Amino acid sequence: MIGPWAGDLQELLDHGLLVGGTLRAVRLFLGVDLAFFSAFLGHKGASARYSCPWCPVVARSGEANEALALECGSIHAVAVAPTQLRSRKQLKDAILAYETGPNASLPIPRTPAEHLSIESCPLFDIYPCQIGTAPLHLTLGVTQVLLRLGIEATYAALGRASSVVAATANGRALLDEVRVRPVAYRGDGFEGRDSHRIAERSHVVCDALAPYLPANQLEALRGAWVT
Repeated sequence: MIGPWAGDLQELLDHGLLVGGTLRAVRLFLGVDLAFFSAFLGHKGASARYSCPWCPVVARSGEANEALALECGSIHAVAVAPTQLRSRKQLKDAILAYETGPNASLPIPRTPAEHLSIESCPLFDIYPCQIGTAPLHLTLGVTQVLLRLGIEATYAALGRASSVVAATANGRALLDEVRVRPVAYRGDGFEGRDSHRIAERSHVVCDALAPYLPANQLEALRGAWVT
């Protein structure tokens, strides 16, 4: 829907606006959800190799991404701040590169380190630091991911049987101590107010998983909740 207006917005960003005969710069701040943000930037989304639309860190630091993680950092390194954010120039370069189509249609496709998971033409370029995700959508998404991540980490550390016990303990803690429960109309997920309550009492989740996680992974999980 925003496509037809993209040219006008780009004109304002590039050339400013006359107000009472004085040329003033225009700064655009977007408040959107993550799905719209990714579509707006031509970004592949949260499952991409460079999954963060704000910074160029690598999603997973396995063998396939080892060299990229050394260069860009890993999203799992919660104690280390990203060395840089994406820039407006990168979006401008992406617009020029992808004006005729997605990455696969280019005569020489760009490498992951070049396109940073932007695979189609952004609608227009904007400073990523001026795009703020709607708090409700951010909390809903992050809460679900972190709850699942804790159980997946238990499975990786101790196996399936222990992860089932940990999941049961986690569910009981959410029900009895945080006093929330998933709802069918959100696909057995949590509604907005419950997601905020879980985020506020994240220590309950971490305490429930403490007997089943190695100390370093538990600390990383606590750090992710705080962040």
